[in-house]
Amino acid sequence: MKQPVWPFWAALGSGLVVGGARSLIMKLEVDQYWLVVRPAGRRTVVWIATLLVTAALVDIAGAEIGPEGNIWRYYATLVAAACSGLLFGRALAMAGRVWRLIG
Repeated sequence: MKQPVWPFWAALGSGLVVGGARSLIMKLEVDQYWLVVRPAGRRTVVWIATLLVTAALVDIAGAEIGPEGNIWRYYATLVAAACSGLLFGRALAMAGRVWRLIG
């Protein structure tokens, strides 16, 4: 599609920042033996993952449609990059928090 690369990097970077920031302020639930550490906001991850799968399906459908679906594929890719950044940023920050707690 010959689109500039910066919107994709911006979507991924903003997702990483927002996901990491959200994870840093999230309350952790820990059992009494420190065997299971759970973040409090588990439903959010399900919604983000659902949006990521939907964006992937829109991208696949846009590829099947042909050139008319390119605009949908562009936006679906931006949404997928942002969702991936949110999930990865959250995972990195949460792993760092847990590592500090048990280390």
